[in-house]
Amino acid sequence: MDLLEVDDLAVSFADPKDPDSVAPIVKGVSFGIAPGEVFGLVGESGSGKSVTALSIMGLLDPRTARTAGSVRLQGEEILHGGGVDRSLRGARMSMVFQEPMTALDPVFTIGSQLVETLRAHQQVSVREARRRSVEMLDAVGIVDPAARFHAYPHELSGGMRQRVVIALALICGPELLIADEPTTAVDATVQLQLLRLIREACTATGTAVLFITHDLGVVSQLCDRMATMYAGEIVETGAVGEVLSAPRHPYTAALLGALPLPSRRGHRLMSIPGRVPVPGTEPSGCWFADRCAFVADECRTAHPPLQTAAEQADDRAARCIRVDAIADDLTALAHADSPAAVVGGLGKESR
Repeated sequence: MDLLEVDDLAVSFADPKDPDSVAPIVKGVSFGIAPGEVFGLVGESGSGKSVTALSIMGLLDPRTARTAGSVRLQGEEILHGGGVDRSLRGARMSMVFQEPMTALDPVFTIGSQLVETLRAHQQVSVREARRRSVEMLDAVGIVDPAARFHAYPHELSGGMRQRVVIALALICGPELLIADEPTTAVDATVQLQLLRLIREACTATGTAVLFITHDLGVVSQLCDRMATMYAGEIVETGAVGEVLSAPRHPYTAALLGALPLPSRRGHRLMSIPGRVPVPGTEPSGCWFADRCAFVADECRTAHPPLQTAAEQADDRAARCIRVDAIADDLTALAHADSPAAVVGGLGKESR
């Protein structure tokens, strides 16, 4: 059984001044994460990734956010009923936020924040909490952790602050870790170290990880399975190696085609035209149709379901009715030295 089960999750926001005006942000999202597994959730800004994570953690404002569907942790429903309270958040499930400076309290030392977090969820003495906090700082790669224990957030670099945020998330040994773009503000060297840290924590303790990012390179290094989100819904899901080597949705292929790879040096990078539709204004057919190089008339008639491709296993699915017809073209677009040329050539032939 999956440790985290998300089933048909929907999140919408109401205007406080006009409760009848509701904007749907997340629409029918479903996935599961097994113990010890890293599940990547990718997509451009505005696709609903962070809102999905915040709804799982119970951090959305109930005055404006309306949620539906089901979220279960170890089989226990946490989205409705009692919801996510202090016995869950921080103890059994925790989150790494993408901006470490706002995730840490600037007026308290990092040691005091680690000690307070640990003692809030576990019955340990101050002395034991300090010892475990220093050990955790050492585990996340903080140099001279005993000295840094007394430092304030502004005295640390961005990479060190992000390590502290990860330490805060891991210190209670959570069953589920949600990491929301934790490597966005750090350089490549620190990014690699943080990814290795998350993977080691996952392997050592069996923690399930929901890793949210827009960087497919990070996904290829860290994640076991992944899902691509677009306009608030999942458009493709499967094992990382299969999705990245042979994408089955035009949006995933376009994201791969836009990556600046060494083999594309000197070639014009591809860009995805247009923008994500405004919530509540999605067209009747495929929501990616207006931006898709492989669109056909049939794509605009009805909204496609998330379905399994004819030649794929049950855990591989895409929300595209032309998936079998354009499979080779999608792979060519994702891995071409000049993806822009593919859009101008294969794309027109496939229409």
